[in-house]
Amino acid sequence: MSTYVSMLFIVIGVSLIAVVGLLGLILLEVKRIRDEGRGRTAKRLNSIAN
Repeated sequence: MSTYVSMLFIVIGVSLIAVVGLLGLILLEVKRIRDEGRGRTAKRLNSIAN
């Protein structure tokens, strides 16, 4: 019984670490895209409007 519980804790911990890492990467990408895209989105909107 205790082995199942410890395995469960290990699985939960690993998945939490993976989720936190993925969220961090996504936030970094969003921030980078937002910083890069300040002029780019305006150009894209202008090209779509034209």
